[in-house]
Amino acid sequence: MEPTTEVFTSVFTDLLARADTFFAGMMRPWTVYQIAIAAGLFLLAWFLARILGPRIRSWLSNRENWPLWRTKTVLVLLQRLRSIIFIALIWSVVFVMREVTWPSRSFLLGVIATLALAWLLVALATRLIRNKALRQIV
Repeated sequence: MEPTTEVFTSVFTDLLARADTFFAGMMRPWTVYQIAIAAGLFLLAWFLARILGPRIRSWLSNRENWPLWRTKTVLVLLQRLRSIIFIALIWSVVFVMREVTWPSRSFLLGVIATLALAWLLVALATRLIRNKALRQIV
């Protein structure tokens, strides 16, 4: 065999072994539970946002003499309501699980919560950038 073919075969075999290890790890009971908890919390956040969104919008339309910046701030937060609810729910679950059970049993939820919070902060921070091209880059 040619050296490039051997290298390709070696890399491909290594990738398959790593993928097998990854998927075997993902099938551990507590990993599956954490994924199910995260999915359930996301669905709950989606449901709550569908209920609360129109109510907040209605409440906001009745605000008279509010400064424009305050109304825009509430509208920006309203656009991210599902994310805000999800982050509040998942961090609550992470804190409770870390007190009740082993930290490893909430590790994946902690990673998901951290990533969701970072995503929300980036989304909110980009709203502060007025330059459209720079905002899209960020």
